[in-house]
Amino acid sequence: MSDFSDDQKTEITSSTDKNRAYSSVVRRTDLSKAHDAIYEARISLMKESIFIQKAIKDRILEEIDLYHGARVEKLIGLQENSRISEENANKVIANGLKNLNQIEGLLRDRLCRS
Repeated sequence: MSDFSDDQKTEITSSTDKNRAYSSVVRRTDLSKAHDAIYEARISLMKESIFIQKAIKDRILEEIDLYHGARVEKLIGLQENSRISEENANKVIANGLKNLNQIEGLLRDRLCRS
């Protein structure tokens, strides 16, 4: 538990259901990290977009938007009695790595032609 803040440690240790509290803290931490990564991806894309072909940039942005949607779904899903669809999250689980590999292939093809 050393990676947790004092408030998170207190939340876990004072809970009557420590497993549930621990899982909740880990999920919120992971979603926070996902938020930071999505933000950094958007900033990097904005900074480097002048060097990226529009079709490739649009494809990367589409994937970033998908990951953002999945994160929002999971964040809302943490709330009690939430009935939000997890369509984006399911797409990320099913196709995320394949989609990222496709983008990598597009970038490699473009770099090889340069």
